[in-house]
Amino acid sequence: MDYEIKLNIGTAQIGKAMQRAKANSGDVTIKLRGPDGCLDVKAWSKHAESFTGKAKIEGDWADRRLVSASLESKFGEAGRAELDTDEPSMTKLLSSEQQQLAWELFVPFEQVQLLGPITARKWEPDGEIAAELWAVDELRFLEISVVADDDPETAQRALEERARNGGLTLDRGQEPKTTRVLRHLARRAR
Repeated sequence: MDYEIKLNIGTAQIGKAMQRAKANSGDVTIKLRGPDGCLDVKAWSKHAESFTGKAKIEGDWADRRLVSASLESKFGEAGRAELDTDEPSMTKLLSSEQQQLAWELFVPFEQVQLLGPITARKWEPDGEIAAELWAVDELRFLEISVVADDDPETAQRALEERARNGGLTLDRGQEPKTTRVLRHLARRAR
């Protein structure tokens, strides 16, 4: 398994990174995430062989040890048009494979509420480091990550040191970006 080591960078650090931003829009991802050990990696890997979308499993050591299995696809013009409607349909945004996976995971679409919008920019990995900028309302942060084939703790410390040596200030509360943004959007929806 690959371990993705992530650091969240505060708002003040975003300006420099924006200069090299490359938009990568139109992605939609369905993700199952839980504590390390909650997923059967072999079963997911075998099931993922049948997917045409980008399937992956990764460890996330940003806050606590989490493992996620995800299936990503691109949505086309129909998906973009759906986002412009008053109440976008979740099923129209997901690929047929993602809908099937959600069905297998017992996702109750009729109870799922779309939240957002979220503005996101991705930078392709520069060497081994990748970055994503997320913004929603007043919440803005940059996440940098590195993939480690083994020894995620050492990779985490090395990434933290590299970020600090580069003049970046790390957020004290390291948590997955999805968790941070969903918590914010859920509060806003109340």
